[in-house]
Amino acid sequence: MYSRINNSVLVGALLVFIGGGRILAGDWEWTNEGGPYGGRVYTVEYIDESTLLAGTEHGGIYISHDSGYTWQSANEGLTTYVVNCIGKNPLNGNTVYAGTSGGVFRTRDGTSSCTWSEMSYNLGSNLVLSIAVSDIDTCTIYAGTVNGIYISYDCGGYWSDLTNDLPDANVSAIVPGPVGVDTLYVGTNSGVFKSTNGGLSWVEKNSGLTNPFIKALQIDPSNSRVLLAATFGGVFRSTDGGDTWTDRSTGLSNLYVRDIEIHPDSSDIYFAGTEGGFFSSLDCGGTWTEQSDSLGCVQVHTVATDDSGHRILAGTYWGGVYLSSGMGPWEQIVEGMNNTFITDIDVSPADNTIIQVTSYGQVFRSSNEGSSWQASSEGVIDRDLTSIAYDPVAPDTVYLGAYYGGVYKSIDGGGTWTKMNDGLGDAPVACLAVDHELGSTIYAGTYIYLFRSTDGARSWVQKSSGLSGVHIWTIEIDPVDASIVYVGTYGSGAYKSVDSGENWTSINSGLPESHVKAIAVDPVNTDIVYIGTYYGGGVFKSTDGGSSWSSASNGLTNGDIWSLDVHPDRHDQVIAGTYGGVFISLDGGANWEEFSGGMEILDTRCVIYDQAESRNIYAGTYGGGVYKYYGIYCSVEDIAFTPGAESVCRLFPNYPNPFNPITTIRYRILGENENYPVSMKIFDVRGGLVKTLVAGKQRSGDHTVFWHGQNRSGMQVPSGVYFCRLDVNGEVVNMKMVIAR
Repeated sequence: MYSRINNSVLVGALLVFIGGGRILAGDWEWTNEGGPYGGRVYTVEYIDESTLLAGTEHGGIYISHDSGYTWQSANEGLTTYVVNCIGKNPLNGNTVYAGTSGGVFRTRDGTSSCTWSEMSYNLGSNLVLSIAVSDIDTCTIYAGTVNGIYISYDCGGYWSDLTNDLPDANVSAIVPGPVGVDTLYVGTNSGVFKSTNGGLSWVEKNSGLTNPFIKALQIDPSNSRVLLAATFGGVFRSTDGGDTWTDRSTGLSNLYVRDIEIHPDSSDIYFAGTEGGFFSSLDCGGTWTEQSDSLGCVQVHTVATDDSGHRILAGTYWGGVYLSSGMGPWEQIVEGMNNTFITDIDVSPADNTIIQVTSYGQVFRSSNEGSSWQASSEGVIDRDLTSIAYDPVAPDTVYLGAYYGGVYKSIDGGGTWTKMNDGLGDAPVACLAVDHELGSTIYAGTYIYLFRSTDGARSWVQKSSGLSGVHIWTIEIDPVDASIVYVGTYGSGAYKSVDSGENWTSINSGLPESHVKAIAVDPVNTDIVYIGTYYGGGVFKSTDGGSSWSSASNGLTNGDIWSLDVHPDRHDQVIAGTYGGVFISLDGGANWEEFSGGMEILDTRCVIYDQAESRNIYAGTYGGGVYKYYGIYCSVEDIAFTPGAESVCRLFPNYPNPFNPITTIRYRILGENENYPVSMKIFDVRGGLVKTLVAGKQRSGDHTVFWHGQNRSGMQVPSGVYFCRLDVNGEVVNMKMVIAR
């Protein structure tokens, strides 16, 4: 998946030892420090004037206690993280219902932390599309599913089927009539239906409704005879309780309307969220005006207002939540909402602090190892972004692949992007790889052909001899010999080229699985190749450059492999991103352990080792943003705590030890008047860099350094075990130290 140069020296190591000589998976956890923020929001609900709940795709539910400016995960008790709808008790905001892809869930602390309980007993389908709470009897709950409409009279404890003679069971919208519990409207893919007897029978109400695909229904709170329908053919309005409808779409430049809202204080003001922007009407839908300026994502899936109508929220397809005050400019309010869909990650080969990430909708860039992210999508007009790759020869050059958008190129480290599709067109690019010897040579895999450019993406030529008609899913370039290239395909197994892609040969001997999503090559012994397959096939390993394969999946409890990477220095260490989390092998794929501690979202689409000294691992997830693991997962054989060979240097025990607040560290550089590159760094037990004490060239002789027990920010570190690592001209010596506060 990645083509990189191994030009760095090992620095970080996870230095926690468990009996038996191995580190147990999960002893230290992944963290999501800064997003990226945004993602798909299907529903937003005001619980009170400052508390908001947002339902997302694959990120579950987020809660905000400050009107949406900051968010935090509120998924305790949820067993599925696809949330389609939220309905609150109108008399008690603490009671909230969530309709998900796994049933109905209820919380009774909706204004605080939200702990959810499943309430799906006798619910005919667990795929819930809409939910509503009666204004008259708040223990009466309605759930619209893909298999009909259901009612609960006991706050979700038990559900009864109300579908009866409803001709379309795909219920996407529910509106209880304010007249009484017997009146009920539902929206389906076949239009609007009304019941006046509590759901015992249904009557079609589609006169004048020229588009039957209903996405949302609203009743005017000031006039129960007035209804609005959001459809995939515009907005329709009824003034006679649904008996007849009129098209109210004048001015809507996009008729795919996802949601509609009536101003709570001015019933002649409407808001509509569409696939092409946000619109408002001041005359009951007679005319619409687009208000999408500064709206970063124009695919608006849900609309909500506070009780005054002055704060308007738009939940979008990939940009999270936006806020407009009084129909003014939009402000993205997503801090803490890490519901982004990460499709690929790459780390700069020149500067380890620059990390590029592709997501559905945006490119993100970090300059502080993932602690914060900035959108970096100027020039990118396509939304389904699939892959990203640095040029290892010219690291300011980055390439970006787009689904049905071809290839983009940046020459300023990802700041701005330009399409480079001559000979490629807007082909559906699934994967990219850059030649580490000739950075101007790039491979692009599409859903039909493989293309190659030898001039920095200025022009592309199809190179599919032996590959014609196959769906390219991944590309991997041999890290030593760049003329050797591997591809994995969807349904046709793996292929290999030994002439830079001119000709391809199937390499499927012993490979029973045909859906190859990931390939990784050992950076030292390039005859060792790993393949990750999907649909439960697991990992396969070759020791002869792909001529034959054997299963290497022992311990993998999830065999749907999205991504593989081999540690650049410890070549028996392989990491796998799967549909069910991250797994790691310390013995070249012979055995695997789960390695997902701290990850709330397990569907891991990409994993990559950081090549630089910090040795972080990054994992991109489907709906949970980017996770980072500090330090390297390793065996005790990797580290020796006694002074090493004296060919270059000698590290003496620090004193005092234990210490507080200062310790003295002495070391000797051997030789006569030699001038060596020297670094001395302090690491914590996770392998995280605490502080750099020495960096630069030093001459032979004795040297003394003092550590005051502080980190890089000058803050005192807590009591515990720390490790001093001295590197003189590539010779590494380690020493354990203890702070006792």
